[in-house]
Amino acid sequence: DAADTVCMGRVILIAMAICFLYGGLETAIGGWLYTFLIERADFEMQVATAGVTLYWGLLTGGRLLSAWGVRRLGDLNWLLALGGVLCMAMVIGLMAGSQPGALVLAVTGLGLSGIFPTMVGWVTSGAGGSAATTAIAKLVASSSLGAVMVPWMVGIWVDWRGIASAFFLLLMLALLLEGLFLLTQGADSK
Repeated sequence: DAADTVCMGRVILIAMAICFLYGGLETAIGGWLYTFLIERADFEMQVATAGVTLYWGLLTGGRLLSAWGVRRLGDLNWLLALGGVLCMAMVIGLMAGSQPGALVLAVTGLGLSGIFPTMVGWVTSGAGGSAATTAIAKLVASSSLGAVMVPWMVGIWVDWRGIASAFFLLLMLALLLEGLFLLTQGADSK
C-alpha cells in the first residue's frame, strides 16, 4: 500500500546516507592511518603496520559480533553503541595528541564494524523479494560512493588543515552518523 511504500522509501534514504558515511569513514581511516602513524605520530614502520592491521582486524572481528549485538540490543541500540565507540575513539584522538591518539584510531575499526551488515538486515527485514535485492544494491552503491567521495574530502581537508586535523573532521562525520542512527528510530522498516 502507499503508506508502506513511503515508509520504505524513507528507510532506504536514511540507510543510504548511513552507508555513504560508513563507506567513506572506513576507507578514509584505513587509507590515511598508516601515513598518520608514520608522519604525525612518529611511529616506526612496524608499529604503524601493526596499527593498520589492528584497525582492519577490529573491523572484521566486530562484524562477527554484529549478529550477537543486534540480537541482544536491537538494531538501533547496536548502531548507537557502535557509533559511540567510533565517536569516543575520535574524541580521545582529538584530545590525546599524537601517539596516544594514534593508538586509539585502531579502535575506530570496531566502531565501524557492524554498520553495513546491520543496515542490510534492517532494510531487508521490511522489503521482500525483488525490493530487498534493490534495497541492498542501493546500500552497496551508497557505500561505494562514500568510499570514493569521503577520502577525497578528507584529503582536501588534510592538505588545508594538516594531517592531525583529520581527527576533527572524522569526529564531525561520526557525530552525523550517530544523528542518522537516531533517525532510524522513527523509520520503521516493518
